[in-house]
Amino acid sequence: MRSPLTVRRCGFLGVLAGVAFVPYALTKGSLATTVKERGWSTPVTTAADTALTIHLFETVFVVLLLVGLLCYATDRRRSIGRMGNLGLGMAAVGFLLAIVTHYGEHVLDGPAVTGLPGEGDVFTYGYLVSWVVVESGQSLLGVDVVRTDGRSIPGAVALAGTLPVVLVVGFAAIATGAYTLAGVHRLTQGVLHVVIGLAVVGTGRGTGLGQVQSDHN
Repeated sequence: MRSPLTVRRCGFLGVLAGVAFVPYALTKGSLATTVKERGWSTPVTTAADTALTIHLFETVFVVLLLVGLLCYATDRRRSIGRMGNLGLGMAAVGFLLAIVTHYGEHVLDGPAVTGLPGEGDVFTYGYLVSWVVVESGQSLLGVDVVRTDGRSIPGAVALAGTLPVVLVVGFAAIATGAYTLAGVHRLTQGVLHVVIGLAVVGTGRGTGLGQVQSDHN
């Protein structure tokens, strides 16, 4: 993925994934519930299977978001040091955990977790933890890029502020009953990847591959 054109196309894919992930995150729960309650099925699936497919389709988005983040890191690689690489690794692990725990939450019967707010099994809480890992890694990556190259703003600033924003908005959503914590994580990721994807699409003059290209001209 070293061609600047390839990276920009990858960034554009990240933008599309972020844009599509926002309405999906807002509607997937209610849509899946409606499908089950009304018994909507297809010639090859039951209503329950259709609802499950709607939930598990999130895996496609999560993979695309991970690709988008890797594209951003590739584009800004000259601005990334140890802390940024650590953050990128954390985020990648978090995305993979989100895929596994989300599957387990909807398909497997995990042991219940007691003593924590809400109800759920190890997969339910593991899913929430996985997003915290993602956002912690993204924040580390963003801070590292901001620290070494201010020209990476606003993409790096958006990354750096991911975890604080999620914590503040998430607790507010829970306290007011306005939205779910999982939903806040998903919405934040959708918006974030639009921002960093646009930052990649606009390079060719940036601090990563764009700079490498200009160095050889």
